[in-house]
Amino acid sequence: MLGGYFMFEPTDAALLVSLLPALIHVRGAERLSTLVRLVAEETREDTPPGLLRGLSDARISLAMRKMHGDPASPWTVEELALEAALSRSAFFDHFMRIVGLAPME
Repeated sequence: MLGGYFMFEPTDAALLVSLLPALIHVRGAERLSTLVRLVAEETREDTPPGLLRGLSDARISLAMRKMHGDPASPWTVEELALEAALSRSAFFDHFMRIVGLAPME
């Protein structure tokens, strides 16, 4: 049996928990090993692009919280760039590098 927990900043916890399924059933050690490996990769200093890396970035996390706080809003790259205190092009490039997706995706 393997147990563990995650600690997130209070502002990040609601977003991350809302994206998780109610139940995760892992069958067999191979899948669990893969899950543990993926979690370990996400927590390393050399974190690959993704949600956790975006939330750990001071500027990108501001924009992500805005988007996920009001997903029905017709966000623009310019509005999100203002949240992140970056120019539109700098925000777009930084978001792509950190999250691995374009902001509007």
